[in-house]
Amino acid sequence: MEKPNYNCSQQELYTVANQGWNSYLEKIASFSLFKAKYDETLATTSKAAIVAAQLIPNWQARGAKANISYINLTIKADACLQEWQKLKRYIIDAFKEAYHKTNFKAAGQPYYQKATNYNWDSLMELLNAGMIFILANKTVLLANKNMPEIFSDNFKNLKTDFEILHNDYINATANEPTQTLAKIEANNAIYDNVINMFLDGQEIFKNEPVTKQLFTFDHLINLISGTGTAGIKGYITSALNSAPITNCSIKLIQTDKFTMTDKDGYYQFLQLESTEYEIQVSAPEYQTQTIKQQVKPGTISTLSVVLQPVKG
Repeated sequence: MEKPNYNCSQQELYTVANQGWNSYLEKIASFSLFKAKYDETLATTSKAAIVAAQLIPNWQARGAKANISYINLTIKADACLQEWQKLKRYIIDAFKEAYHKTNFKAAGQPYYQKATNYNWDSLMELLNAGMIFILANKTVLLANKNMPEIFSDNFKNLKTDFEILHNDYINATANEPTQTLAKIEANNAIYDNVINMFLDGQEIFKNEPVTKQLFTFDHLINLISGTGTAGIKGYITSALNSAPITNCSIKLIQTDKFTMTDKDGYYQFLQLESTEYEIQVSAPEYQTQTIKQQVKPGTISTLSVVLQPVKG
């Protein structure tokens, strides 16, 4: 996957690029003498590209959508598991003890343990098996005022709701690589464009140090970010095979900030206050970890975490 060409935050890139093109317009006469391509239209189209890139959802926004979808899915999954446990009780009362184990298996019990760890495929198999069992044994289950008549419809509705939410979650995560690539490509184009102009600006004003600084990327970044800028970045990987964990949720517990890892397992928080943070790292089918990390002024701290799979 394409990587960013810029070594700064997206917002810093946009701010530097805008400032650079504003300075360019102030010195456009000198630029025009250096190369004929330098006119007002170039600045207008370049600044419009910045606005367009800003409108592409960033990875935090995409991560928020996926995270909300995941939370809704787990809530519905818990409800489905509780309903399946009710079915198990109805089976116990409807059949002789000698047949309990066989009927539990037929109703989906082999999938239950993995389903409790939010393995979506296993939960789907559990619900399918449960629904088939209810329909095939409805008369026996209803006998002697055992299973309520409405239970079959409730189970079916929960299954349908889960399937809808599962589809929403897949859609929320499936488009993320494409959207991420579009964002990076747009940002790289902004960076390459402004850097080319900056390099010419440094040549034009090589004998004017103060003006030359207006077209020096690192100088403008320092003016924008200052020494108070701090952050955290890192990778989340699996202890099972060292593979990156995609769409892993990372939360700063003392704040409302959270983000999700990208397809390479990478995450970052920028523009943080310097303090100690309690960080919660969680992903489906992995044990949640909570870690403390000190962030110092002007420093991007690195915190990479290896998650252990849930036993089951």
